[in-house]
Amino acid sequence: MKKIILLILYTSFLTSCSCLRVFRGIVVDEHTQIPIHKAKVSVLNKGHELLVETDSIGNFEVFVRNGYGCPRIKIAIEKDGYQILETKQPNNQERTLLKMKPVK
Repeated sequence: MKKIILLILYTSFLTSCSCLRVFRGIVVDEHTQIPIHKAKVSVLNKGHELLVETDSIGNFEVFVRNGYGCPRIKIAIEKDGYQILETKQPNNQERTLLKMKPVK
C-alpha cells in the first residue's frame, strides 16, 4: 500500500512540474480591423524568451513548456506606428483577437 501511495505522489509531482502552453492569436489594427503583418511577438515568461512574427494575415502561434503550476504565457507585441501591446494568454480561448492602437 505504501508503494502505491508513493507511486501516485511521484506521478502527480512529475505531471505538475511540466506542461505545454500554446498561445494563438490574430493581431489587427484597433480602428480598421486590418491584420498587422510582421508584428514582433515576444514571449516574456522568464526563462522562455522567444520571438516570432505575425504572418500576412496577422496570425501568430507560440509554444512554451512551462514549469510548476503551468503559468499563462505573457507576450509583448511591437510594430512601427503602433503602441506596444502587453497581455497574458486568456483562459479557455482557441484563438485571441488582439487589437493594436496606432501611435498618435
